[in-house]
Amino acid sequence: MTAGTQDPDPPQEIRNPSFRRSGVAPHGPTRLHWATATDPGRVRTANEDACRAIPESGLFILADGMGGSAAGALAADIVVQLLPDLLARRLKSNAVETSDDACSAIEASLSELSEMVLEKAETTPALLGMGSTVVTAWLREQADVIAHMGDSRAYLLQKGRLNRLTQDHNLAQILDPAGQPPAFGGEQLLRYIGMRSEPLPEARIISLDHGDRLLLCSDGLTNMLDDQTLARILSSASAPRETCDELVTAANRAGGRDNITVMVLDVISPP
Repeated sequence: MTAGTQDPDPPQEIRNPSFRRSGVAPHGPTRLHWATATDPGRVRTANEDACRAIPESGLFILADGMGGSAAGALAADIVVQLLPDLLARRLKSNAVETSDDACSAIEASLSELSEMVLEKAETTPALLGMGSTVVTAWLREQADVIAHMGDSRAYLLQKGRLNRLTQDHNLAQILDPAGQPPAFGGEQLLRYIGMRSEPLPEARIISLDHGDRLLLCSDGLTNMLDDQTLARILSSASAPRETCDELVTAANRAGGRDNITVMVLDVISPP
């Protein structure tokens, strides 16, 4: 399927060894052309990443599981399956009238989700230590929100400049906010879905306009490619689906040491 067409099947997570999906979604007076891709990389046989696009709700979710192959894959799957339902339920009982309301709604939903994953992990011995990162874009006509926990990232390419929208919730970010390559142990996560301490999701409002390009990705991409390389690939004239393929291919050429999952969203004004 090419970008600009809508999948006939309902939204679903993508945890296959290699999977691609694309489509178009309304976004106020503009449209979102989006695509997703995931790949196990060149080292790992299992894929513990998952992502899900729900274009009619403007919700795009990416998760990177942890806690061993089976537990990690399950945790990421829980994130992409349950977050939309938790958010929808919260919207029914709480009005979202301002941008602050939108941030509060998604942060509360992520906190609830984290507690659910923790409870499942602690009541099932085989799942002890299960958890997941999450980065999500909730793109609505009233407000566009980016929220995350962990080291999965969001970037915005706007007017030719690449801006990172998230800061990694790991030890390396605390020790070196400048973002130098982490020392041994620097990848240790301090916030994630399923954490034992109080969940602390982080949400922010962004402003999107015609020509902007949004990237959500797991650390299997950013541990292989620096921001300069990301900017070069994202600045190409390729459609979102081809751009996803280019990003995955580049990460694999650089070593592909982890699962690689990407979501690319373009904001396009109708002619």
